[in-house]
Amino acid sequence: MKEVEADYVTPDGVRLRIRPLRPSDEKAWIDFVNSLSSESSYHRFFEVLRGVTRLDALHYLDIDLSERMAIVAMVSEAKGEKIAGIARYELVPNTRMAEFAIVVADDFQDKGIGTFLLNSLSAFAESEGIEGFVAEVLPDNERMMELFRNSGLRMESKLDAGTKLVRLYFKKTSSP
Repeated sequence: MKEVEADYVTPDGVRLRIRPLRPSDEKAWIDFVNSLSSESSYHRFFEVLRGVTRLDALHYLDIDLSERMAIVAMVSEAKGEKIAGIARYELVPNTRMAEFAIVVADDFQDKGIGTFLLNSLSAFAESEGIEGFVAEVLPDNERMMELFRNSGLRMESKLDAGTKLVRLYFKKTSSP
């Protein structure tokens, strides 16, 4: 999966490896989710997750690289690699759109990682014939809305059942 692999260096000099999520990332995924602040967990999962287990991880680690894809930003530390951010999509049945979600570890936010992950995953998704992403965003998640607004992708947003339903289109000529 070379086309998704890349290096990213944060403005403060931290080197990250961007690559597809692997089954061997199970412990790193569990540690990552358990380390999120209440706010970051709630904005990503719409609930505060604490004490996630191997069973919880199985769904998120189950990717097929086309209909369901996830990429991670990995940082090397003395104890090994840890996840700094994850972006994923899952194809919406009977459409060419995919549900998108992203979360960046609290101590790595505001370093361009979310933007890099969104750009990398959208380029891969487009190469798979996907036309765009849909995302549900909590109304107070201004950081996510700013990421989408600054993505360069055509964006539509509407309030629906208490959440913002956002559509991002990869090609300027795509229509809803």
